[in-house]
Amino acid sequence: MKNTWITSIFAVLLIVNVSGQDDDIGKKFRFGLRGNISTDWLSPDNAKEFSSTGIGLGYGWGFQMEFRLGESTTSLATGMSLTTFSAGLNYNDESLVAYHPTYYALNNFELVEWNEESFPIDTMSSYELYQLKERKYKVNYVTIPISLKMKTKEIGYFTYFGEFGANIGLKTKARVNDICDKLEWDTTGLTLNVIDVDHSANTDLDLGKGTQPIRLGLLVGGGAEYNISGTTSLFFALHYHYFATNALTREQGEDYLRELNENTGQFQNVGAKSIPGSVSLTIGVLF
Repeated sequence: MKNTWITSIFAVLLIVNVSGQDDDIGKKFRFGLRGNISTDWLSPDNAKEFSSTGIGLGYGWGFQMEFRLGESTTSLATGMSLTTFSAGLNYNDESLVAYHPTYYALNNFELVEWNEESFPIDTMSSYELYQLKERKYKVNYVTIPISLKMKTKEIGYFTYFGEFGANIGLKTKARVNDICDKLEWDTTGLTLNVIDVDHSANTDLDLGKGTQPIRLGLLVGGGAEYNISGTTSLFFALHYHYFATNALTREQGEDYLRELNENTGQFQNVGAKSIPGSVSLTIGVLF
């Protein structure tokens, strides 16, 4: 992944160098660097069982390319960024009408796949057991936006623009930090007993298999460019990102989290489907 990233940057820089030899082409193609910060959140699909812990702070950086469409002031904008999404869920909101305790297990700080074959009830005492209260997700993506950027004519040294499009995110890593109660399995009474309240040592856990590999969404926003010299400008933009895909693994594919079905006495999959959202502020330079 790192080699692909470096190769892409050098390829784009080469294009910019060649384009700079022709003023007309230079006006039709622009290249820039960008960085952003974002406020991120997760909206649970089942709001009767789970709730959001509020807003997290994300960030990212990358490059941007713009291709002017004909002689108009509209451009096709794209590029590539490394972004980090940060938000959390409350799995222990007892005020919700469908609240159920959520459990998981660790073995040497690795999440244990919980199913009847690999995790029979008579081996529960072999693992570290926890009741999950809050989980903060930190997911890294390679993000590729594609949008239409519609600009005004230059007003003084400023050009204003609106932007609408879509982006695709390819997950590279997913980590979580948990607040939970540590439990002990009572082999006699077949119950889970709390032995450490608000246990906070379960940090930086790998949740690659518990999150979706692709994130799809729409973006809408606007901003302004400040001309420094020639075609070189500083720019800033504010975007709202609406994502259409679930950030977490589907209930049927959930390997780690379980609820206890009081009617059957069996542990069942937890379906914490949640849709991500984000508002980002981007600052960069275009050449």
